[in-house]
Amino acid sequence: MLIAAIDTSFDESSGHYIIGILIASYEFILFLHKNLSRKIHRSYLHFRSMSKKEKNLILNEIKCYANKLRLIAIIIKKRKLTIEKRKSIAKFIGTVLHGIKVYHIYVCTDLDRKVKGTFILALTLSSRINVPITRSDDSIPIQIADLVLNYYRKGLKGLDVSVKFHNC
Repeated sequence: MLIAAIDTSFDESSGHYIIGILIASYEFILFLHKNLSRKIHRSYLHFRSMSKKEKNLILNEIKCYANKLRLIAIIIKKRKLTIEKRKSIAKFIGTVLHGIKVYHIYVCTDLDRKVKGTFILALTLSSRINVPITRSDDSIPIQIADLVLNYYRKGLKGLDVSVKFHNC
């Protein structure tokens, strides 16, 4: 049973905003989280809050499992995300996930527009796809998506990645 976990990252070197859609089975995500948690003795895994040593341990461990993960990276060259750009990205994500036939979607809140709740990615996706959607920054699939997206951002090899540049 495939799930999708959507997270974001900013690449300082290129100035690009990256949206990552991790596709994997839920059971494998739980297995990977358990292994990574044991590796650095933490239950909550967020790349930004880790030490350099922990990051290296995590990235090396992900390398062992990279062939079992699929990442769709949407690279946005302009950092400012207008409502129109967010809607266009949501439409693209909805089309991709509808074609893959995922059974659950986990969405971080990074793409939500904070001002007056004018745009919430999870609500926009739910109107396009008829699958359960969980909106959370702390769920295990989002934690793994964060780590895998940073693995990709660091340019490490072995991961099955599809890249789309979004030039709007």
